[in-house]
Order: sequence, then structure tokens, then C-alpha cells
Amino acid sequence: MNIKKEVTFNTLISFSKNTMNLGYTFLAFAVFPLVHDTIAFYLGWKPSEQINIELNDYFYYNIVCVIASAFFALLAALVLRCMSDDE
Repeated sequence: MNIKKEVTFNTLISFSKNTMNLGYTFLAFAVFPLVHDTIAFYLGWKPSEQINIELNDYFYYNIVCVIASAFFALLAALVLRCMSDDE
């Protein structure tokens, strides 16, 4: 039974890390247009009427990934606690 819990723990940690990496990717896609338009405005490449300061949908995907990663990490902590209780 301890081996199954260890495999479950490692799987949940892996899911947590992968979900967080996906969240970093979505955050980059969300922040890049905002930073690009801000720099373009300050360098005079775009007038203030053409810049878009709103965050796109990728920002919300990032939030979902961070929440999912925290959920997987919490589950892994619970499994780790159960593993230490059995010993």
C-alpha cells in the first residue's frame, strides 16, 4: 500500500509542476501584448488611442492553472501525510 501512495504522491507533484509550467506559459501570453503596447506607446510607435491595456483571456487561463497547481500540491501534501501516518 505504501508504494501506491508514493506513486500517487509523485504523480500529483508532477501534475502540480506541469500545471504551473502551463500557467507560466499562459502568463507570458497574457502579459506580452500589454508590455508591447506600453513600450510602443512610450517610444511613440503607437498613439494612445490604439493601445490595448486590457488583459486577454490567457490571464484567466493562468489563474485557473495556478489554482489547479495548488490543488494538486494540496492533494500531494495530504497523501504525504497519510504516508507518514502509516509508518
